[in-house]
This record gives sequence, C-alpha cells and structure tokens, in this order.
Amino acid sequence: MIQPPPEYVKEMKVQAVRDLEESVTLLVKNTPEVRIANVINCEDYIDFSKLCRVTAHVIRFVNNMKAQSSKPVSSGSLTSEVLLSESLWIRESQKSLPLNRTFNQQCAQLGVIRDMNGILRCKGRLCNSSLPEVAKFPAWLPCDNHITRLIIRDCHRMVMHNGVRETLTELRSRFWLTKRQQVFRKQIYECVVCRRHEGTPCKVEPPSDMRIELTLSLTTHAFNRCLRRFFGTQRNS
Repeated sequence: MIQPPPEYVKEMKVQAVRDLEESVTLLVKNTPEVRIANVINCEDYIDFSKLCRVTAHVIRFVNNMKAQSSKPVSSGSLTSEVLLSESLWIRESQKSLPLNRTFNQQCAQLGVIRDMNGILRCKGRLCNSSLPEVAKFPAWLPCDNHITRLIIRDCHRMVMHNGVRETLTELRSRFWLTKRQQVFRKQIYECVVCRRHEGTPCKVEPPSDMRIELTLSLTTHAFNRCLRRFFGTQRNS
C-alpha cells in the first residue's frame, strides 16, 4: 500500500481541524438561547430573595459541572452568584418592555441606556450626584411582571411593612417603575402580614345614664344616704 506524502497528511489534519471548528461554531450559532425562565419558573416563588438564592445554587452547580473536575471551582459564599442571578431575573423581566407600543417614546423620555450586563437603566438628573451607581441609574422594571411584584414585596418587607411612601422610597433607590402608585397599592393591600396585623377601629361605648355622686364624709350614715339617692335615680330612669 502506497503511503501519502507527509506534507499531504499534515495538510489533511489541518483541514480536518478547520472543518471541526467550523461545525462547532455553526452549532453554537444555531443553538437557541437558554433563558433562565426556561430553567426556573418564577411564578412558583413569592419571595425575590429566595428566588435569587435558588438561582445562585443552580448557577454554581452549572459552573462546577462545566469544570469537569473532582474539585469544585467555587465554594463558600454565594454573593457573586446571587448578584448574577438578580441581574438575570431583572434582564428577563425587561424582555416584555419592547412589546409596549410606547416603548421608544418612553426610552426617549427616561433616557434609557443599556449597561454591561444588558440591563436597561434610566438616566436622569441624578447621574451628576454622588449617589451609588444603582441609584443614579436605576433599572427599569415593567409594571405587569411577576418579578416586579416580587421586588415590591421584598422592598415592603425591608421597610418593616410600612406604607406606600416608605416602600416606594426603598424601591426608587435601585429601580424605576412606571404606574407605580397603582401597582404599589395593590401589592401592599395583598400583603398577608399587613392584613393580619391591621387594627380595627375602636368602638366607643354609648354614654350611660348612670349618675355618680361623691361625698366627702366617710361615715356610714353618709354612705347610706348616697346609696338611697343612687337607687332612687335608677328607679326613676
């Protein structure tokens, strides 16, 4: 059997590697994007903090599986994964914003920009202040999304279940929400803790016709005289 020249064999190997790289690139491009909502259903949660913690554990598990080693690549605190999961869910909730007919108009009014994580943020007069970056450029939240409702409940719990004003102040430190008054009032009204501890109005007893007479004398005769007058008024009333 005639062996091919070494130069030809080398060229065949290089071409095979190129074909493999092109096929992998084509496969990656044609693979649909895996959204976080396809992995975890946010509708099953009523607490945004718990949702972020569960998502953080999933992210760490995926990273450890990608490492393909016996030793995990990450362990200990989940702070970085929790922050990443929060960004993922905020970005997931913002995917419903372009469906609004006035999306372009609202973007112009709010000065919307996109940060490095792909989150839509509002740029206003606070950008020249000394506030933190999340306060100067708050994330834009849709008003009719479950993630928004979870964030409102989380802010309401952070202010110890105070009213609409305190919850709104807490939310404004990081997020921007249109039609916020209607959404806030509905969520606070549906708060189980607030409804359970909500005080009922005090009922004032109707005034009675009983007459009380005071006497300065502590003798038995004075007491009997006051007692007879008391029974007499009660009989006449």
